Amino acid sequence: MDVTEFGLRLILLFLPGIICASLVDALTTHPQRTQFQFTLRALILGVASYGVLALFRPSISFFAALSDLEVVPSLVEAGCASAIALGMAVVLTYIANYKIHFRVAHLVRLTRRFGDQDVWSYLFNSLDVEWVTIRDHKRNLV
Repeated sequence: MDVTEFGLRLILLFLPGIICASLVDALTTHPQRTQFQFTLRALILGVASYGVLALFRPSISFFAALSDLEVVPSLVEAGCASAIALGMAVVLTYIANYKIHFRVAHLVRLTRRFGDQDVWSYLFNSLDVEWVTIRDHKRNLV
């Protein structure tokens, strides 16, 4: 397989997204994602990390380097965006693991979903539940 200059440019420019998506996938529990879903998530997170970088540094060459082969991608920008991607991965992992997005949705009555894989995970991980009684009526066991 031959890697072109454009392919290397894409990999360099979306490296922050690949880093962020890989860390979030490794540190959270979720159903298996397809390669397309991972790639799409990496692209979105990569653009988001460069977007955050653009808030602090108004003149970035990210979009110009995508559309114009004459513009050389900046390694400093890629490094800064990768550092931002690490921070984004920490925040996104915290939000996913502690289900902050579901708590906010509950507060505004947007959803009734609780975010765990099943109801048992929800009950056993809940801070409000101290005891769970399971009865087997056939064997007369509690």
